[in-house]
Amino acid sequence: MRTIGLEISSTEFLAVAKSDNLESLLSLDDGHTTCPGIVYHDGREFISGRLAEKHRRTHPRLISDSFLDNLSLQHSEISVSGNTPRFSELAFHYLKFVCQKLTIDKLPIDKVTIALQSSFLSDERSNEERIGILLGIANDLDIPLTGIVDISCASLLGADQFFEIKNRAILYVDIHQNATEVTLLNSANQIKVVKSTSIRNFGFSQILDDLLAWLSNHFLSQTTFDVTHNRNTEQEFYNQIVKLLKNINTVHERDLEIVGKSRSWRTTIRRDFILNYLEQTCNRITDKINKLLTEESLSYKNCLILLSERANRLVGLDEAISKNSNLEVRILPEGAAAKGAARYGIDKDLVSDIEETPIITAINFSNDGIKQLNEDSNATEDIPTTDSNLPTHLVYEGRAYSLTVLSSEKQSNKVSVSHLVPDLNFCKTSEININAGTIELIPDSQIEIKINGSICHQPTVLRIGDNVSFHEDDNIVEILLISVDCI
Repeated sequence: MRTIGLEISSTEFLAVAKSDNLESLLSLDDGHTTCPGIVYHDGREFISGRLAEKHRRTHPRLISDSFLDNLSLQHSEISVSGNTPRFSELAFHYLKFVCQKLTIDKLPIDKVTIALQSSFLSDERSNEERIGILLGIANDLDIPLTGIVDISCASLLGADQFFEIKNRAILYVDIHQNATEVTLLNSANQIKVVKSTSIRNFGFSQILDDLLAWLSNHFLSQTTFDVTHNRNTEQEFYNQIVKLLKNINTVHERDLEIVGKSRSWRTTIRRDFILNYLEQTCNRITDKINKLLTEESLSYKNCLILLSERANRLVGLDEAISKNSNLEVRILPEGAAAKGAARYGIDKDLVSDIEETPIITAINFSNDGIKQLNEDSNATEDIPTTDSNLPTHLVYEGRAYSLTVLSSEKQSNKVSVSHLVPDLNFCKTSEININAGTIELIPDSQIEIKINGSICHQPTVLRIGDNVSFHEDDNIVEILLISVDCI
């Protein structure tokens, strides 16, 4: 049975396919794993995803990025030939586009489990309407549903990381299109949503608009070129800012460039430059976290902060939370909620009546397979790595390369990735440090590195099963960490 986990955030959709022990993050839009939550009308038909995003600045009155946040029977902000489509109609066209992408490979879709952002699942009466419309659209599109899971619960189920969650307060932070959400979960006997709160009109739409205005003025001061004088130029500049925000955590600097017919204009943007500008934005989210902890009388020492991959795109957010609140912060990999939804739904039955679709806001430790350090309440992330979970080899293109210094010997051996695998020349400044029984990846600031889909920008301990990918422009290299005992 092939089950799809569909992660629904108003920022973007992601999908994971699971069949038996095989899991894969699917391509949803133009070869990308994410599909932006945007709809555009070109005068003839509705266009969704990246093609729609390319018109955000050129045709702003024909664009909607709020149809999910405002999902209802009310009229949207788009005007089409004198008619104003409803938000529900825009959502239908967008979901139809996503479904077409899911079936493009002709493989069967037996079941679909949705991971939905927490604000949709609160007790507010308006959310009953939103859920009803969403289920109605799923029914019209013949989506074989098993249920809807809160995105925070699903993210824990698909995290694929070892962290102690038993008897801890967990705060899941996610940034959507027009709001930032902080969800409190209790983990005494199960993972259960306790409370969800949000900062409205404080999502990527607003963050990117602010960055565009600020960086446009900076670009003008550095190059004397005004990117806002022409909508097409402004759109090109906006596209570059979107990429900058997604990658600046790992590459540390990016060029913004406008190419004209006879010359070009360019300036370099460094990570610390963006970091300083976004400091107040990060602090506002940190204040929201502190307020929630205070209201619920929770101990900072017993609290774990989980940032979605989306939230981690806000440069400096993890650092601001750690510095201002001294809280433990972990970053989840891309598609964690989609993967968790697929895992939850793999052994669940299809709903016989769409109106009876279960809404899941709690997941049991044992029955639903939360991956953690099991029942050992004394376990922590700092436990010594033992030979049982220490990789002995890395695999590249089907060939295993030995990691020669292992166990807990008191010695250190720092080698470049290209030294271990000679073919990986562009990874030569990324190092693997084998020291006192641990194997640690020390990332290179010049290229993007992901571990299990999550961007790595600081030294990280590697474990059996970790998938490490190195990205440089269009060049992508993947290696897998294994143990000879697992072969």
